Amino acid sequence: MRWRSIVSGFTVFVLIFSLGIQQAFAASITSITDTLSTNDTGVTANHTVVFTLPGAFQAQPGGGDTDVLKIDFSGLFDVSDTFAASDFTFSDGSLQTIGIVFNDQTSPAMSCIPGTICVSVDQTADVFYIVPGDGYTSGSGATITFTIEGVAPDGLVTNSGSVLSGATFDISMCSGTGSAFDCGFNWVAADTGTSAGIDIGSVPTPETSVTSTQQSAGGFSTQTISFVSVGGVANGETITATYPSGYDISAITSSDVTVSGSTIGSLTTAADCTGSEKVGIDVTGQIITATLCSGDGSVFNSSEVVTLVIGTSNQITNPGTTGTSTLTINAAGEVYSVSMSVIDSDQVTISANVDPSITFDINANADNTPEAVGGGYDVPLGVLTTGAVTYSNNSTIDSVWLNLSTNASSGAVVTVRNANGATGLVSTSVPADAIDNSAASMAAGEENYGLCVVTTSLSGFARAGDYTAGTCAIDSDVNAVKGLTTTSAAIVSTTAPVADAVAEVAVNTAISGVTPAHNDYTDTLTFIATGTF
Repeated sequence: MRWRSIVSGFTVFVLIFSLGIQQAFAASITSITDTLSTNDTGVTANHTVVFTLPGAFQAQPGGGDTDVLKIDFSGLFDVSDTFAASDFTFSDGSLQTIGIVFNDQTSPAMSCIPGTICVSVDQTADVFYIVPGDGYTSGSGATITFTIEGVAPDGLVTNSGSVLSGATFDISMCSGTGSAFDCGFNWVAADTGTSAGIDIGSVPTPETSVTSTQQSAGGFSTQTISFVSVGGVANGETITATYPSGYDISAITSSDVTVSGSTIGSLTTAADCTGSEKVGIDVTGQIITATLCSGDGSVFNSSEVVTLVIGTSNQITNPGTTGTSTLTINAAGEVYSVSMSVIDSDQVTISANVDPSITFDINANADNTPEAVGGGYDVPLGVLTTGAVTYSNNSTIDSVWLNLSTNASSGAVVTVRNANGATGLVSTSVPADAIDNSAASMAAGEENYGLCVVTTSLSGFARAGDYTAGTCAIDSDVNAVKGLTTTSAAIVSTTAPVADAVAEVAVNTAISGVTPAHNDYTDTLTFIATGTF
């Protein structure tokens, strides 16, 4: 309100006093938010702007003072389109009628239809003015919702073409008089408020990390520093890593530092930029400086992840005492900090004992079926004839099966010995009569007796000792048998821990025309498994 007096000096005094009163009662427009239909850069978006007034928003009837709301989108959104009443809604808790929309206005048009809400658009300054018609009042402290929802090709607001993080805009309210807008002076003392931050486009999170291969006090470590370069690092600019006191980086040279980016990849390094290398490395005091050599084409783009590995050969020495300190990264003016911890020990020794184990089982049958405890461990050869070799055939004549599991680090050896040595099968009633044993290939009509290890069924084992060579198959009359002795000799083995190793031992016998007739030829085989722990 302005007062007038016939005394000019008094008039000046009252004007100054009136200005002080307006400033004293200026209040804040609060809780300003703007919800966009899309936050992508350079595209059109609908807006829902919500805010709370400190007092009433109103127009006095009969040409009295009229409030004006100013939403200033400058630098954030482009409002250069032409707008119509259908592009807006205005609610103070109740939806109000949009009356007239005035385009290309440098100040708000005050001639609004009574009882409606009018909008003036300054397309040059990217500003919306909201003016109530005569008789409208929002009530004190109302929450206003103002939407801008254009339909192509008009009434559209365009997001900034640049990536923005936490950008804000202002809303102000002042009063004009009647149809003459008079806020140019009063905006300074108006009710104002600033919106919550708005992100346009994809803004990287400036995460920074440092990983050490060893964190113990006094230990030697290789450290990997990683950060997101929000603004990028141009050719010729530098990245510095400033180590806190206590870390000894004096042993680090340019060859101990690698530099890479998630986009550009790995860059070559040298002690300076005189050669063709992309990055010059300098170590002075507690600072390692990486310079993107000018003219060599190396750059880190905006939002690129940059990684420095320090101590690839010569390493960093950790402080001798425990604690937490801060490593500072300066990438072309962007400063990042990350905490580093030194502990008394970063290593834990885990100890355990594993008891040695070995299980060994023998079966004497056609198919390695486990034998009953205390019986079944024999191989009947039946009636021998000069016209054929008698041998294990998985049918009428059984095999000897060896089964072993062990956790011995060097595996195990299975040995065999027999009761009669080279005498072989001996008659119980006339011990001087025998079917001799010798290392030879079996043949019908030629007296011999012996063992061989079948190769086709061997699993987890390898043939050992004299049994490594020669033909041995199941159901074969030409197997190469080995000489038996009363002293244990290796027959199969394994050189490492093994589970469920299996070997099939074939028994082979032949007689000649002068082999004495008896029904009690016999021999006893003893198999022993020994683990090598």
